[in-house]
Amino acid sequence: MMESLGQAELMPLAHRDNLYDQRQLAYRERELSERPESPERDRELLQVRSKMRQQNIDEARADELIADDPNAHYNKAAAREMEPEMLPPEGMKVIVATLVSCDAGKSGSAVAKTRGERQIEQQITETLGPEQGTAKYKSIYVHSKLLLVDDLFFTLGSANINARSLLSDSELNIAMPSPTTTKLWRERLWEMHSGKALSQNKPTAFKNIQSDFASWEWVIDDNWESQKKNRPLRGNLVRFWDVVTPYATAVD
Repeated sequence: MMESLGQAELMPLAHRDNLYDQRQLAYRERELSERPESPERDRELLQVRSKMRQQNIDEARADELIADDPNAHYNKAAAREMEPEMLPPEGMKVIVATLVSCDAGKSGSAVAKTRGERQIEQQITETLGPEQGTAKYKSIYVHSKLLLVDDLFFTLGSANINARSLLSDSELNIAMPSPTTTKLWRERLWEMHSGKALSQNKPTAFKNIQSDFASWEWVIDDNWESQKKNRPLRGNLVRFWDVVTPYATAVD
């Protein structure tokens, strides 16, 4: 999904593993090309080249994959020594973000946590990975899923927005067309997460949403820089950044 949205580098470990797979394809294609012709060799070479075409690996890209070290790329990305290259599909505007709390450097009172609270924190850490930046930042975990469409339709509940969750798993959602509720939730959530007032001065709702989208991008980019420098955040909206999850392929 992240790759199809042009955001694969936001998961550096998964991106590294994908680069390894593509690199192996490039190596295999060149190895097979140097072998004597045979029906078996020709069949495998045809399959390898077909996979390369599907992944847009031409000769120049194959040269890059063989020359570069995917692990070095991952190390730089994980250390935030390079900016992720985000290339949304043509005609789409994409933001992949998450929520993070920030204590702005203030230390809270040392209240002893119950066993249940410690177990919940451990589960969140195992799911989301270690704390980001310093102890100032902590990922906010929200299990409910909300989909808002064009200020007209919403669905809210436990189901992920994918085929397995919607068609196979046991989930519970409410889904309905409701312009009033959908618009209200968008406005409240966008303002709350970005820490910025929504645009209200444009001639149409579409223009206001465009302005709010640009505002989200600005807040996310600013928070990205703030996290690298251990500074307070604007609101809770930060760029999605997962350095712990390996590459996995789902049937849906």
